[in-house]
Amino acid sequence: MSTERIAKRRIAAIVIILLLRSMGTGILGLALPLYFSAVGRSPGEWGLAAGVFALATVFGEPFWGWQSDRLGLAAPFLAAGLGAALLVPAFGLTANLAALLVLQLGRGAVETGSAPAARKALAHSLGPGKRAAGIGVFQACNGAGIALGPIVAGWLLVHLDYQAAFLACSALSVTAVALTLWSRPVLSGPLEASEGDTGLPAGAPDAGPPGPYMRAFVALAAVAVCLFAGTAVGRSFLPLLGTEMLGLDASPVALMLGLTGALGGPLTILCGSLADRWGRLPLIAAGLLCVAGGLLGCAMAPSLAALGVSAFLLTVGSAAGIPAGVALISDVTPVSRQGRMIGLYGACENLGITIGPVLCGLVWDARGPRLSLVVCALFVLLGLPLLLRGVRPAVRSVAAVVGRG
Repeated sequence: MSTERIAKRRIAAIVIILLLRSMGTGILGLALPLYFSAVGRSPGEWGLAAGVFALATVFGEPFWGWQSDRLGLAAPFLAAGLGAALLVPAFGLTANLAALLVLQLGRGAVETGSAPAARKALAHSLGPGKRAAGIGVFQACNGAGIALGPIVAGWLLVHLDYQAAFLACSALSVTAVALTLWSRPVLSGPLEASEGDTGLPAGAPDAGPPGPYMRAFVALAAVAVCLFAGTAVGRSFLPLLGTEMLGLDASPVALMLGLTGALGGPLTILCGSLADRWGRLPLIAAGLLCVAGGLLGCAMAPSLAALGVSAFLLTVGSAAGIPAGVALISDVTPVSRQGRMIGLYGACENLGITIGPVLCGLVWDARGPRLSLVVCALFVLLGLPLLLRGVRPAVRSVAAVVGRG
């Protein structure tokens, strides 16, 4: 089988697997916070649970990124799918906070397994000069599934119950596992650096700390913490804002989340292409500004329409900032180490996902939703000086090293 045909089959398999898994994530995105509320847990406790999940991914994602460098794509994909299939239905069996936190911890440790492997593969699958577009495909698949998931969850919650929503998520993961096993030959194949890529070549010496690419990585990772803290707050607390603060039913809130999420896919692919043309840093800066603006809009939203506009702004921020950031990591690190470095970068993203909901939940319980969202918006804006004073000079240093090479 030709290399081009293998690459196309790999892309197709990854896209379908990501769609299935992300649809399950979308179902949980609506069902879990509402389930916590239904069984008597507070917004602060939900924020803690979301933070526990993200904290587990901080350690899980680098591990699975390292495994993808060693074992290929199939093993992390299988771990992620099996973890969700086994753990998610157990949520419907308990209201005990400790048990719920343990389930979130287990989910976080394994469900993130496919992320660094898929990002690395897609960054190298579309051809030279299209790394950010490849990452955009990854984010678009996630966005499409997350857009459909809340709609499915809303229907299941109205007509059935929470356990049905959790079982639907498990069934999607089982299907993804079956597809992974069927596609294992193409998923386990080696990845080659694309001729014409702008990053360091395959086999380039590891600069290591305090090498230039590590300095760029550390600075960009700090920006990722700020960006993802804001996106996680929006994703975790929008259902509660709509149902508890605005007094809406779950169905219109689910529809709003689905519509804004559906727009995320095309926007992410577009922004990935723009990052390949215009450079990574302008798109990352735009992402920070949009996420902060979306949180401020959520804090002041008086209606479902206003909440929808703010949710759309959050979607635009994610679409602009995420592909550009991951592509920049791919640009500045050797291809033989990109799985682990993208995994480590994902850990920093997940650290932001940990900090954001916990911070928002604590301030929400103490001072109410508006102040909590304003505080989180200010935290996101801390990424701008980090981007200008830390990332930009470090990336220039890497470019100088590559140029001398």
